Amino acid sequence: HSAAVLRVVHAETYYDVNHAGTKNLIEATRQHNPKIKRFVYISSQAAMGPSESCAPRTASSNCAPVSDYGRSKLLGEEEALKFSDRIPVTILRPSAVYGPGDKDLLLFFRLANRGFFPVLSPCKGGECFVQLVFVDDIAEVCLLLLTRKPANTTYFVSQNTPYTWKQVGEIISRAVNKKLFFFKLPAGVLNLGATISETFMKLKGQPANLNRDKATELCQPYWIADSSITEKEFGFNFTPLEKGVEITYNWYRQNKWV
Repeated sequence: HSAAVLRVVHAETYYDVNHAGTKNLIEATRQHNPKIKRFVYISSQAAMGPSESCAPRTASSNCAPVSDYGRSKLLGEEEALKFSDRIPVTILRPSAVYGPGDKDLLLFFRLANRGFFPVLSPCKGGECFVQLVFVDDIAEVCLLLLTRKPANTTYFVSQNTPYTWKQVGEIISRAVNKKLFFFKLPAGVLNLGATISETFMKLKGQPANLNRDKATELCQPYWIADSSITEKEFGFNFTPLEKGVEITYNWYRQNKWV
């Protein structure tokens, strides 16, 4: 179950789709297909919430989502797990997803193609650390799940290496083959921009690409989770960021997105 809403006009929509939608689907599954071999719920790292330090969070860590999106995905997890004694449930928590067709990181590629790159900075200063996962890796893990017996388990799906936004920019710089000008983007400026964008788009009745919910997530200093168990149990190697970024940029160029 990968259907979800990422951008909304009103926050309630997160819960209507990501929470109630999952509840309806798992209940329908239990009623109409009780012998299903496995129910895979694709959640998000946002459901767990950020780390308090560079120490990675694990699947057993207490969840503390910081956004409505994250809270709605966590509620979706809880709905699925209510049926785990009757239906084999597996939860996947991908980190920030990128790849061909992705629009969330497209702006970063477009800026890099023009020679600029923002370095996000958390509210208390310092640097933001993030993990990313190539979209094909999520699909591959889902396929590998079909051959695995253990269920009622939660897996983080991400390249295990955390990066600062400047490091991400340096990798994108090599892909676009341009020397970039890096500029610091403080949390206050990002939040102000998100507020303006959200207010303007709400007047048009449309969701903003950057809203306050997403800005809150982006301003967190440590989005770090331990995906080593996923690698070990599935014998799976995640796509290196350098390779994934190159594939993504080439797709953007071929489809004239940049």
